[in-house]
Amino acid sequence: MLIDVDHLPPQTQIHADVIIVGAGAAGLVLARELCDAGLAVCLLESGGVDPEPAATDLSRGTGIIAGPDGVEIECNDYLHTSRARGLGGTLNLWGGKCGELDPIDFERRDWIDGSGWPFAKLDLQPYYDRACYRFGIPTVNGVRRRLEGEGACVKLNGERNFSTALRMFSGSTGTAAGEGLHRFKAQFADDPSIRVYLHATVTEIVPTNDGGHVRYLTIARADGATLTAHGHFLVLAAGGLENPRLLLASTAADANGIGNANDLVGRYFSGHGVLRAINGTHRPPATIALAPSLAASLPLYLLKDPEHPQAVFAATRGLQSREQLPGFAVTLEPVSDPLRPDATPVFFSIEQVPNSQSRVTLGDVRDALGSRRVHLQWRFARQDVDALGRAIRVFALDLAKSGWGRLDYDPDDLRLTGALELARHHIGTTRMHADPRAGVVDPNCRVHGIDNMFIAGASVFPTSGIVNPTLTIAALAIRLADHLREAWEALPEKHRSNLAETATN
Repeated sequence: MLIDVDHLPPQTQIHADVIIVGAGAAGLVLARELCDAGLAVCLLESGGVDPEPAATDLSRGTGIIAGPDGVEIECNDYLHTSRARGLGGTLNLWGGKCGELDPIDFERRDWIDGSGWPFAKLDLQPYYDRACYRFGIPTVNGVRRRLEGEGACVKLNGERNFSTALRMFSGSTGTAAGEGLHRFKAQFADDPSIRVYLHATVTEIVPTNDGGHVRYLTIARADGATLTAHGHFLVLAAGGLENPRLLLASTAADANGIGNANDLVGRYFSGHGVLRAINGTHRPPATIALAPSLAASLPLYLLKDPEHPQAVFAATRGLQSREQLPGFAVTLEPVSDPLRPDATPVFFSIEQVPNSQSRVTLGDVRDALGSRRVHLQWRFARQDVDALGRAIRVFALDLAKSGWGRLDYDPDDLRLTGALELARHHIGTTRMHADPRAGVVDPNCRVHGIDNMFIAGASVFPTSGIVNPTLTIAALAIRLADHLREAWEALPEKHRSNLAETATN
């Protein structure tokens, strides 16, 4: 059910077994799984049913994108245009693209400092499959087997360097025609066992004096009134900018913020982008002069129909190892210039290597609720730029060797900052690691040193990969739900509650 906190008495206390901050992909999937397991859940959403100007204003801040050449580009607008406060979160802006990280993305890569997840892709696979169900799409592996059996997947130069990766499209998106997202959100609005509190902006996490347990969350209203939320477990699912913002702003027990004993909160921010004008914004987009007979054999790669899978060329494990590359992918697009029917537009995606200097901090300016606004320093290293050049060079050579065509670009004039088209993906800032000296959360997404607080979403990713993070966000949320259910069942009966007992006071 939906409850607007603006209509509740001041000082109201909200109680539930699990309190979730944020009603985006992570929060909604987590809430659905926990409710199905019998726990009383409430979601605290900063916006309304749909994004609103006043809520959007809370997301404003300052930011720069910086490359290794010293060039800095202002990206202030990115902080509020790349996310949405409201039921569904950034699903309201999401294009519906779903894909899985590759097995190598979870592994420690000797050539990438800070790489490696605390578990393998195989461990996450069952949760990926369950996430596909939540988003109403077939499993990726099932579709792959079908397409390979039909011979739809091509092998560029014998797949020594590039193999086919699949992207699926969910209808639970605010950018696609139809009622997919409305139906996805309605299951929470209409379900009396899940309470969604709207206009409930959390401004502080209040722990015990020793910092080892969260007592409650403070909710601020526009009229100056405050409310509190109390739960056995508390989960931050507000995204890669708001999760660290809230941790850093909560200084009651530690001036450095919560979970920040090792100065890691906010660090290792990374995002995704695509490069079309790879020689700078003043140049035309990169194109491939495909052999005339080839286009008919590439419908899986060239046709962009959200009702069907999309294929891209992704760097193989062998290529990444030989060339010391992070993840890299090449996406073909439909021909857009009728005067050049053989010029196929193409864009490139490169995984940003973990960078501790790429970070979210708190600025000095405060928002309408009194919270310090976010400052983003999105920094790319020389390794990012050099890897992009090597990866594109190998792809161009493979095209030529296969007889497919020619990539038109100038290898001596590649750009990254200034040419990157930014996606709405905020990754890192509360990264996962078994060692508290290297991560903010442990392998179960529990904040190190706090017994009842967890984090969900892409902010826990140790590395970003090159695929839209939404399916992985959902898979991790389902995994976290299973962990919380087991932890709940292990509690003594007297410490448990039920929905009737946790109703709003």
